[in-house]
Amino acid sequence: MAPEYVNREAVRERVARLLDEYGREGVAVTTAREPPEEDFETLRGYAEDGYLGGGYCVVVREEADHPGFSETMPEDANTEGPRALLALGRYGESWGPAGGGREAGETFEAAAEREVREEVGVDCSVTDVLLVRRVTVVDPDSGDEIHLAYVVFEAAYDHGSIDVQETEVAGAAWFDDLPANRHPYVRPFAWRWSA
Repeated sequence: MAPEYVNREAVRERVARLLDEYGREGVAVTTAREPPEEDFETLRGYAEDGYLGGGYCVVVREEADHPGFSETMPEDANTEGPRALLALGRYGESWGPAGGGREAGETFEAAAEREVREEVGVDCSVTDVLLVRRVTVVDPDSGDEIHLAYVVFEAAYDHGSIDVQETEVAGAAWFDDLPANRHPYVRPFAWRWSA
């Protein structure tokens, strides 16, 4: 029996739309073939119900949007320049973009903006695509494949203050210098930030 390719065309179409809409130049596109991290049939059920992967945002707040400091902050506290909002992974391993799974019917952009709001309490608007990671999860028994995409966006800060959903992330912060222990999803953004 020939293997099944769950969501292959849907992922291909959505990734093509992103690259056409935002432009392909400067977007890191990676592919990976992986064994399932959990029960393959459970993941297949999610995929058949519309799960295609997730969206994440590196949110940038411009200097003019800084809320200012309280009176107890030292006079040499710095508010100059933009800041990037990153979330600390649930287990405190690295700083990366807030975000998560795309729900059925959502665009990757809508999923990313919703997840940022839910995880860290900040509203943002997607401005660019930084990274597209296409993953093919392969069932070692049947050879069936589930196709997924994880998309990292750059986003502009709209409003809100950090309010961490502790069941999702261990913390969040605005950075003027990106931390050394950053998630691989932040690496395509790092060159823009240091410029």
